[in-house]
Amino acid sequence: MARKYNTIALRDMASTSKVGYFKVIKTAKNKYWSSSMLEATPQNLWTAKRFAYGEAPPRFPWLPGAETPQPMNKVLLDHFFPPKEAFTPPPRLRPYKKAPTLTKKEMASTLST
Repeated sequence: MARKYNTIALRDMASTSKVGYFKVIKTAKNKYWSSSMLEATPQNLWTAKRFAYGEAPPRFPWLPGAETPQPMNKVLLDHFFPPKEAFTPPPRLRPYKKAPTLTKKEMASTLST
């Protein structure tokens, strides 16, 4: 109604009503918590803590691809100690097909030096 008629008095009344509404809600929440904490038992104390602080943080930090300790262990090991690449021996030398054949004389002179 304050927006429709847009008068200063109606806007002030709407603002006061809004502030009062949220103040009443806050007072009711505080009263509820005070009474529930006075009646707290060991069984419902942890529930009250969860409501007050929200969900507990996860026990293990989040790592991509690791939701449990075993995959987390593998992810950390692979990150800090990466696996070595497999050794591949060089390919065997193959004779060059277009090369002329060596004579005994050429081989003997090469080996003698």
